[in-house]
Amino acid sequence: YTSNSNEQENEQETEGLKEIIPLPDYRIEIPSRNLIKCLELIDKEKNRSVTKKRLRDLAIEEKLIQVNENKENQEIAAYMALNTNILDPLQKWNFVHIEKSGKSKIVSLSEDGKNALKFLSS
Repeated sequence: YTSNSNEQENEQETEGLKEIIPLPDYRIEIPSRNLIKCLELIDKEKNRSVTKKRLRDLAIEEKLIQVNENKENQEIAAYMALNTNILDPLQKWNFVHIEKSGKSKIVSLSEDGKNALKFLSS
């Protein structure tokens, strides 16, 4: 006699309830619109990478960061705003890599950053 694998016995495998375990609340967050916009800017650049200086200029142009009109420390303030408001959060999300290349720093999209763009960009 050969058993047909499609036939199953109608026996119940478990019975009753031992205990109810509450699941913790879990908050799902998405990056701010400015961070997503910055990923889009990097993505549009050649090789999906950009110098930090160019990214600073693009971020100011797109109003992702604001810099006071005081010319004296404007460049330093712009880099600080870029780091604090854009690059540090993007690195915490693991969306960008920053590498030194000669005197420049190159910002490029990580695999997570590329994937995030697929479902976060408008």
